[in-house]
Amino acid sequence: MKKLLFILILTILFLLNSCNKDNDLEKLSDSEFITLIANNKKPIKGLLKIDSLIDNNTFSKHKLALIYYHKASYLIVLRKHAKSIAYANKSLSLFKEEANELYIGQANRLLAIDNINLNNEREALKQINIALDIFKKLDNKREEVVALDVLARLYYINKYYDKALDILKRSLKI
Repeated sequence: MKKLLFILILTILFLLNSCNKDNDLEKLSDSEFITLIANNKKPIKGLLKIDSLIDNNTFSKHKLALIYYHKASYLIVLRKHAKSIAYANKSLSLFKEEANELYIGQANRLLAIDNINLNNEREALKQINIALDIFKKLDNKREEVVALDVLARLYYINKYYDKALDILKRSLKI
């Protein structure tokens, strides 16, 4: 009888602990959370992991925005740009709600990459310029250089080689 009671108590504790896993994920810093959800070299496996988290949907808006952002990133790798844009826009909307400038810039950069791949040059240029303005305002040199690389790629693909070269030179000075 004591063994049965002990096993029952252990089972209840295990179930309670497993119910709190999402709360444990909420306690992770952004970098720890991103490592957990985006640390997969195989995009399809990464998407499966992210989809299971989205299905759970007990996350804060911030964590959900990070999940959407990284889902969009995996979808870019798989060349599913229309779906990627949808998830990038979802993440952008949530980041705007919390007024998180860094992530707003990153989401705009991601949208620019998608639009470059879809040959929507005007939209890509608009989004990458928004991202660049944000990164300059935040004085985030790393993000600014990455955004300049995207801008240079946009110019290069559209055969504006001199502009692409100027942008790359500008990024080297940062």
